[in-house]
Amino acid sequence: MNWNTIEKINICIQKIKAGDHGDAIIKLHSLIGNHLHFIAYKYLKDTIEAEDVIQDFWNYTNWLYMFVSNLLLLPKNT
Repeated sequence: MNWNTIEKINICIQKIKAGDHGDAIIKLHSLIGNHLHFIAYKYLKDTIEAEDVIQDFWNYTNWLYMFVSNLLLLPKNT
């Protein structure tokens, strides 16, 4: 992965943190999806299992985002 790609990944993460949850996530997926699949396949040696792990990763990422967003919306204890 070159520095240009890493910079694009960082920009996507910054946009996601700033509230851009559509295009930035799609772009992030296009930037790191193949790398994630390669790593998962390297360890699992099974294409279907690797795809399942990657799907779980994206589902977990989405769940984590929703959890943190909702947590931030809770009133603060004073």
